[in-house]
Amino acid sequence: MEHSNTCDNTTQGGASTLSALLGAFAQAGRALLLACCIVSSPALNAAELDDVRAAIRLRDYDTAVQLLEPMAREGNAGAQYQLAALYRAGTGVTKNHETAFHWLQKSARQDHRQSQYNLAVMYEHGWGVPASEEQAAHWYNMAAMQGHPMALEKLKISATRTSRIKPSVQSSAVPALEEALRRAAIKGDEQAIRAALEAGATVDVPDQYGRTALIEAAERGNTSAVRLLLANNADANLKNVLGNNALLIATRNSHPDTVNALLAKGADVNARDTEGNTPLMIAAGKELPAIAKALIKHRARLHEQNNEGNTAADIAARKNHADMSKLLQAHGAVARKTGGQRSDSVTARILRQQRTISAGTDTGDTQRPFAGWQPLMEAAWRGQEAIVRALLAQGVEVDVRDTAGHTALTRASCKGNSTIVRLLLNAQANPEVTYGEGITALMCAAESGDYDTVVSLIDAGVDINATHDNGCTALCNAVRGGHAEIVAYLLEHTADSNPPLKDGKTVLMMAAELETVELLDMLLARTPRVNQRDANGYTALWYAVNRGRDKNVLLLLQQGAQPDAVDADGGSALVLAVARGNTQIAGYLIKHGADITARTRDGNTPLILAADSGETRAVSYLLKSGADVNAQNANGNTALMLAAAHDDVATVKALLAAGAETEIRNKKRERARDLAEGTGNTRVLQHLGQYRSAGTRLSNWF
Repeated sequence: MEHSNTCDNTTQGGASTLSALLGAFAQAGRALLLACCIVSSPALNAAELDDVRAAIRLRDYDTAVQLLEPMAREGNAGAQYQLAALYRAGTGVTKNHETAFHWLQKSARQDHRQSQYNLAVMYEHGWGVPASEEQAAHWYNMAAMQGHPMALEKLKISATRTSRIKPSVQSSAVPALEEALRRAAIKGDEQAIRAALEAGATVDVPDQYGRTALIEAAERGNTSAVRLLLANNADANLKNVLGNNALLIATRNSHPDTVNALLAKGADVNARDTEGNTPLMIAAGKELPAIAKALIKHRARLHEQNNEGNTAADIAARKNHADMSKLLQAHGAVARKTGGQRSDSVTARILRQQRTISAGTDTGDTQRPFAGWQPLMEAAWRGQEAIVRALLAQGVEVDVRDTAGHTALTRASCKGNSTIVRLLLNAQANPEVTYGEGITALMCAAESGDYDTVVSLIDAGVDINATHDNGCTALCNAVRGGHAEIVAYLLEHTADSNPPLKDGKTVLMMAAELETVELLDMLLARTPRVNQRDANGYTALWYAVNRGRDKNVLLLLQQGAQPDAVDADGGSALVLAVARGNTQIAGYLIKHGADITARTRDGNTPLILAADSGETRAVSYLLKSGADVNAQNANGNTALMLAAAHDDVATVKALLAAGAETEIRNKKRERARDLAEGTGNTRVLQHLGQYRSAGTRLSNWF
């Protein structure tokens, strides 16, 4: 249950409205308001969050301020936001809008969306700063870009009626709601996507490059976001200014799950890009058999030709993709030729450029295409085999670098041009060359999903376990990209299955986050350290639970993952699952021995945290599993007390029905009804009043 709207709603009226609201609330009422704000702030860690929230809920505002001030000075955006809330309300500190503005501004500049929204309100009404419609519009838009529901609603209202605040003009000329939708799609943030759509965003509005939210999600393989957008009638066949639609882009970026999602919703399987290539041709060129099979299943035309007259079978044959050629041949598509290079004009330009370089007459024109690249690099990146052969025959230097540190070999490897890679290796190109932060050609090929290039580089004797500056290897990149075939090949050729990344995150943890269970199963067969922790104390199980990967959670548990392992903040996988409201995963954990009575450092049980988070389904599941309904945390609070303080009627009813005691007192000598009375929660008080002490239910409960 998200409580941030409660905080933000108090800021929408004028100064007189705000004053009246605050005057109507008793001191205890403000406690709930501030505690709600604390719940919604993601920037504080769990221990700090518990301490601050507990202090505010218990009206110990001096302690809350003492905890928040040093964190705010150190730059913690969440602490800055909470401190601003205290100064806005004058709770624990002298009320001061100028100081509140100071901390909100600092937090907002760190992309804290609640701060961005409330900073806009301050600017709109001139609280603590001279009123500025321009600045208000700017910060409303910034908050909306991150899916803040009230900011999105503000922009929706502003767009449909006369208002002092208008959505700011985006650099891309995209309305703010649609830009918020597009950014949410880029992040794969389903909650923000829903918020933008509910606020009225039009699903198919493109930016100046023709990129819609669906295209952005498809490019990054955010399959769940793609499905959500398609369910909201996104057009799967719209193209960007380069002539690519979502299906072409998903294929080019090797996202099979996304491809299947698009095909299932009627994406044109035979769509063409500006060079006449269909998705099947792209899959053939990059040797993506899983995608090719899906395209063929959806009736991709096998004998179509691109602008150069090549079919998918021609492209596969030219790149020596034997398995792809066999797949196409099995469906009746046979290569007619293996040539088909780019136009003579491009060839002539590149060779002419090389002649000027050799003669020392190159002008170094920074405006020409591929400025800063040597001709061999450009040809290698473009996949122009004939030009590469011609340049190598002229004796050009094969390992020359561009301004980014690339050589022709790394360019070809990153693009997945395996035939060119072999040509360069045969010409004695250095296979161990690195660029950037220690990136190798093998890492690049593994990330792009080019199996043939990976094989060629390993055959050339590259160090399979060479590390990036952050400790990542080619195996990391292959796992992160979900390329199972490459992962299997690397493991078969002595790749370290547990490379030491600087942040302690393992490839097993990376695989645990993926949608598919195949890679995780493969790594578990070679990685016995299933309970290894990263720098934050997280295990592979934690990562699977955090992403809601139920199949991965079950597999890890079956392979010996400890269900009660706790992170650096004392939280377990079960705590995380109930906080996410995922009862299926919680069930797996409990079935495999997770302790439903386990406590965090602050004495919270999973039931207490589920009640505090408003996850009624999780509360009910834990109660059925035998959780102690009357357990108290370090502050003496029970699940019933916290649900009562939040005015969470559904959870209160579930707890009372399970025998929750109404007369238990916390360390401040408060009962559940005291907390409900202090915050004016009359609905909860009504239900509490129908129960006798000791949890005895009255006959007229229903």
